[in-house]
Amino acid sequence: MYKVFIYNKAVFIGFPYPKTAKTYQQLEVLDVQKIFNFLKSDDCEGLIIGEETWSEVEIENCWKQFCEYFTPIIAAGGVVYNANHEILLIYRLQKWDLPKGKLEDGEVIEECAVREVEEECNVNNLKIKNALPNTYHCYPLKNGVWALKTTYWFAMETNFTGELIPQTEEGIEKVEWVKISDLQPYIDNTYPSLVDILENLRTE
Repeated sequence: MYKVFIYNKAVFIGFPYPKTAKTYQQLEVLDVQKIFNFLKSDDCEGLIIGEETWSEVEIENCWKQFCEYFTPIIAAGGVVYNANHEILLIYRLQKWDLPKGKLEDGEVIEECAVREVEEECNVNNLKIKNALPNTYHCYPLKNGVWALKTTYWFAMETNFTGELIPQTEEGIEKVEWVKISDLQPYIDNTYPSLVDILENLRTE
């Protein structure tokens, strides 16, 4: 199953989908124009694409066809823990976010994730622990073209105790270490594509 956000609404491609999606409308076949038309409506909370009988192969084929409609953009970032088991959050464009950024030419995904955290937060001594689920969201570019951004996430740890410095040239206003138990206000003001990642931190 894939979960991608368009207009900040969730689109599930394949099954199973979470119980919270029971009120979503369903399309049994992929039709990207219909997807956009549905999601533009205030009455549509989200969409489910496919049928419960779909095999993994059918889900993968549908996802590949969906991706063909968009310009691909690759990014990577981190859920960074310090020695106090706090995580690193950034504040940009009036939303709390996780440090991340676009992949550069010739760069490995893991290298990109570490570099972006270092640049955006002035944190070093980062060590990748494990990969986390990818997130996907679509947004408009120019001339009616849309991008599909895939962000690769990694859990990281650091013993860094120095000053956090936001990368202001990237529009970052604040960088903070946040206790897991204090995450709710930040979750309430983050992007829908990050809610699952942050919610899952509280069950670890």
